[in-house]
Amino acid sequence: MLNSAKELFTKIGFEAATTHLIAQNAGISVGGLYAHFPNKEEMFLQIIADRDKNAYEVMRSAIDTAVSKNMTPEETVEFLFSSFFSIYRRDIAFNLEVNKFARFNNQAREIHDYWQDHEADLLDEWLASVFTESNEDDLKAAVLIVALSAHEVFQYLYKNQGRVDEEKMLKQLIMMVKRFLIPRA
Repeated sequence: MLNSAKELFTKIGFEAATTHLIAQNAGISVGGLYAHFPNKEEMFLQIIADRDKNAYEVMRSAIDTAVSKNMTPEETVEFLFSSFFSIYRRDIAFNLEVNKFARFNNQAREIHDYWQDHEADLLDEWLASVFTESNEDDLKAAVLIVALSAHEVFQYLYKNQGRVDEEKMLKQLIMMVKRFLIPRA
């Protein structure tokens, strides 16, 4: 049912996707849909929560992989951003719809902020373990700046899909993050 709803939200947008269309697409009755969700907004919020939780889990898994493989900080940054970008890349049209919805829905923003804060905590922990001599406030500021920069680059890529070289933009973002986060000897 949620996959069906996400498919419709992606294809025709939140506003045009009615509960009748969602139920029809899912092969269930409208009553069956309402037995699980009181309205399409709650479905959309659940899809957002699932998407953001998945992004967090990808980030956590990527950090765990980098640590277990003893990757250098440079390799880890590249691996993290490549992993993270791959999740957002596969749902570009849906992410654009989420961005529109979140502008007018406090719950959507709260869900996104909750998982974004948890992602930042993961990065803080990783950075603190790698750069043990760094000031904690400096690390938190670095994570905030990097997260906001990455978010803006991803937004730019969503909005300009097919008109910009995504791989080049990702490489430039990774290069900027490496220069910003990794101290030079």
